[in-house]
Amino acid sequence: MTSAPHPMDAYFPVPRGWRRAASVVIPLGAIGVAIYAARHDLMPTTDAAVMLAILLWVAGYWATEVIPAVATSLLAIGLVIIGLGIAPALLRTPAPEALEWSHFLTPAASPVMLLMLGSLMLSEGCRRTGVDAIIGVKLLRPFATSPRRLVLGVLLVAAWLSMWTSNTATAAILLSVTRPLWTSDELDASFRGAIVLAIAVGANIGGIATPVGSPPNAIVFGTLNAAGYGVNFLRWMLLGLPVAGALLGVAWVVLARGGAWTHQTGPVTLTFAPTAAPRWSRAAMMAVFCITVLLWITSPWTRLPVSVAALVPAVLLPALGILRPQDLARLDWDVLLLIAGGLVLGEGLAASGLAAAVAQAIPLDVLPGILLVAALALLSLVLSSFMSNTAVANLLCPLGLGIAVAFSGGEGQGWLMREAGLAIAFASGAAMVLPVSTPPNALTYRTGLVPLWRLIGVGLLMGLGACACVVIGAWLRA
Repeated sequence: MTSAPHPMDAYFPVPRGWRRAASVVIPLGAIGVAIYAARHDLMPTTDAAVMLAILLWVAGYWATEVIPAVATSLLAIGLVIIGLGIAPALLRTPAPEALEWSHFLTPAASPVMLLMLGSLMLSEGCRRTGVDAIIGVKLLRPFATSPRRLVLGVLLVAAWLSMWTSNTATAAILLSVTRPLWTSDELDASFRGAIVLAIAVGANIGGIATPVGSPPNAIVFGTLNAAGYGVNFLRWMLLGLPVAGALLGVAWVVLARGGAWTHQTGPVTLTFAPTAAPRWSRAAMMAVFCITVLLWITSPWTRLPVSVAALVPAVLLPALGILRPQDLARLDWDVLLLIAGGLVLGEGLAASGLAAAVAQAIPLDVLPGILLVAALALLSLVLSSFMSNTAVANLLCPLGLGIAVAFSGGEGQGWLMREAGLAIAFASGAAMVLPVSTPPNALTYRTGLVPLWRLIGVGLLMGLGACACVVIGAWLRA
């Protein structure tokens, strides 16, 4: 006699029996590895060993989806607070530099969360008034001659916007304007998945090309200039654009295959259904949209933080009545929780000393110059897959550049300093393996059109491709 299906079986992507086993094996294995590392003096502190167990536990759950990704994010927040904040105070005398448990909640109120909220409200306002369909048709029409070219157009538009503005804002905008495509049941499911995945890939990769494209770029750019090994804005673009272009080309080849739609040569019809929203609301929404995007794009020159600019839709849309209480309830709040979990996990990695221990465990100071660049790129890629790439850049930039100075001793020091910095910036910017790796990944994964295995596969290809481009570029410029 077979048992009745569990109501949650339709939500979880893995069989129930396997899910039950994995939900127990993963945490036990994570704890076992952490205990082994602590007993063999592989961890600098008890907190680092605890954080190692949390990291392996959460990474296993995220990779296998034994529970929903948002539930894993909440689990990560709880484990970090208990393991690093509450338990040390209860079970042992905390070190003088120990942090209060509330410290690990501060990332959940970081500017990126405000930026995400404003982006989601902008997207919902565009959807409700139909502005997303109007803009989407006009923006993508030149690329709509075939499905393959449309995917290329989405990649290029996302990358160009991300060169000048936040990748979070870019993904939110393009998900909004392409909503009529990826929500249409008349289009092939794999084609709709390729569209939304192209948005995430383009938004992540485009930021590599300019110093203002991502926080890691700005950190490396400032550090190199402060150390006297400056790379000006144009020089950075000359170094970054070939990397971004190569990755976008590979992404197009990968995304534009695997379905019957890739062999179609006819144009893609870009239409939208008129909404019942009054004309004034569409005009007001268009004004709010343009003002917000303009503030995001001009942020490097106006010095207005993009998170502050996100207050424009967050304040005006409810005040104007464009977003009603029931519309606010439809916001993707689980995306905010997903990002918050990644930020808290990153704070735990840094505060526990585990991230520093991993970085220092690799004997970078005895490697040849080109291998030093490769090691920094791979380390940046791995760490940025699980924690904030801004935190990774803050951690590895002084460490990696310091090793570069000590290693080179003067001869070729400028080359090694520059290439080490670019390795950190480019690899951390291209880390997009998991839904929590970047906000665009989270937004894309939330659509339900991209399976986790597909996201991991494309993310690994982009990350390893970025590392390969960094190493090849460094070798050619040596």
